[in-house]
Amino acid sequence: MRSPGKRVGFSLVELLVVMAILVVLLGLLLPAVQKVRLAAQRSDSLNRFKQIGLAVQNYASAHQELLPTIDGAPPNVGASHLDALRPYIEGNLIIQSRPLEAWPDRQVAYVPMYIHMGDISVWSVPSGVGDCSVAVNAMAFRQKANLRASISDGLSNTVSHTEHYANCGRTGFSWSLLRSSCFEASGKQIPCVAPSAHRATFADSIYDDVVPKLVRGSISQASVPGVTFQLTPTVAGCNYRMPQASYPSGLITLMFDGHVRTFSPSASEQVFWSSVTSSGGEVIPE
Repeated sequence: MRSPGKRVGFSLVELLVVMAILVVLLGLLLPAVQKVRLAAQRSDSLNRFKQIGLAVQNYASAHQELLPTIDGAPPNVGASHLDALRPYIEGNLIIQSRPLEAWPDRQVAYVPMYIHMGDISVWSVPSGVGDCSVAVNAMAFRQKANLRASISDGLSNTVSHTEHYANCGRTGFSWSLLRSSCFEASGKQIPCVAPSAHRATFADSIYDDVVPKLVRGSISQASVPGVTFQLTPTVAGCNYRMPQASYPSGLITLMFDGHVRTFSPSASEQVFWSSVTSSGGEVIPE
C-alpha cells in the first residue's frame, strides 16, 4: 500500500512511452494535414482561373470581341494583358506593394489575385518585377485577336492561361511587363542569355520559349522535342521557357470557353501543344 500523503507521479519509462505514442500520432496526422492544405490551395487556384476566364469573356464583350494583347497594342493601349483584365475580375485586384529583402528601400508592385498559394517560388528571388503565377498564351493573344474569329481551333480546345512559377531560377515573371527586360544593377540594359524579367506569358517566341510546331499537317509538337511542362520543380531547377505545375496532380489550365482543365503529368506532347495553338487546325489525339 502507498503511504498516506505520498505524491504519486509518472516514472521516466511511462513518460517516454507517452511521448513515443504522441510522436507516432503526429507522424500519422501530418501527411493528412498536408494533403488537406494542398487540396485547399489547389481549389483556390482553380477559382482564380475561373475568374480570369470570366474576365476574358467580359473584356471581349466590351471591346467588340477583341482580346487584350500581350504587348500593349490596342485595345489595351499601353497596358499589359493582365493589367487590362483587372477591372473585369471580382476580388482583391488592388495593386499592392512590398519592400524587397535585398533592397529594403525599394518597393515592388503586385496583384494578389495573380499570385497562387501553391507557387513555392513567390518572393524567392529579389527581382522586383512584380511576381505573377499566371501565364498568358502568347500565341493566342496577339494583336487584333478576336475571341470568335481568331480561335478557330475551338474555344474548348485552346488554352488561354496556365500556371507558371513567379520566379524561375533568376528569371522573374511580371504581370505588368510589356516586353523583354534585362538590366544590370546600374539600370543600363545589357545583352543576356536569359531574361531577368519575363512578361507573364508562355509559348512566347520573343523570349525563346518552347512553342508548338505544326507537323504532318494534323498535330503540333514542341520546338524542343519531348517537352510539355515541369511538374513541381525546385526554384533553382525551374526552366522559364515552359510552364510549371505547382501541384502533383498536373498543370492547371484555363480554356477559352472558360472551363478549367488539368493536364496530367502523363499528358502527351502532341495533345498539350496542339491545345496551345489557336488556329493550327490540328486533330487533337484522344
